[in-house]
Amino acid sequence: TKTEAPLKIREGINILGKDSIGRCAAELVNDGDTILLDASTSSLYVAKHIKNKKGITVITNAERILIELSGCDDMTLISTGGILRSKSLSYVGHTAENAISAYYANKLFFSCKGFSPKRELTDSNEQESEMRKTMIRCSSQIIFLCDHTKFDKVGYVKTAKLTDINMIITDAPFPESWNEYLKSAPVQTEIAK
Repeated sequence: TKTEAPLKIREGINILGKDSIGRCAAELVNDGDTILLDASTSSLYVAKHIKNKKGITVITNAERILIELSGCDDMTLISTGGILRSKSLSYVGHTAENAISAYYANKLFFSCKGFSPKRELTDSNEQESEMRKTMIRCSSQIIFLCDHTKFDKVGYVKTAKLTDINMIITDAPFPESWNEYLKSAPVQTEIAK
């Protein structure tokens, strides 16, 4: 479907896969890093696994991530502010985009609606897509969190190309028919255990 499922429903999809991806992603976060987390449920699982990191700065447009990390002492949390989308509890719009543009992150962890060789990384909401594009521009390492439920799903908004990202963390091997496509860009792939 082209529509976006509410947060409550998305949070219930592939919990184990997203949790293992979140744990794997958290291992890439070093003490002192500045990281960007988008408003995907996958990024929420990254947040759950970085609470013990020291001196990190987390910039996010996700209300759920702010709440998840609010009890961490040795962490700086930066909220974008902006227009709150009740469907995803995320901040979007020019205010949020401008807030992101003011920062520079070592790493971005993000997800999107779907991933396929034909359409690449797509979303089902234009404002969320714009936020992700802005985050990609403001980060040096771009890490795409892609659990297997996103394989061959397609949203109507193009968010990114394979060449925009440095690494994919997934919970299952990609279809073999994708091999040619995946070789077309120097992207590292990790399968989370």
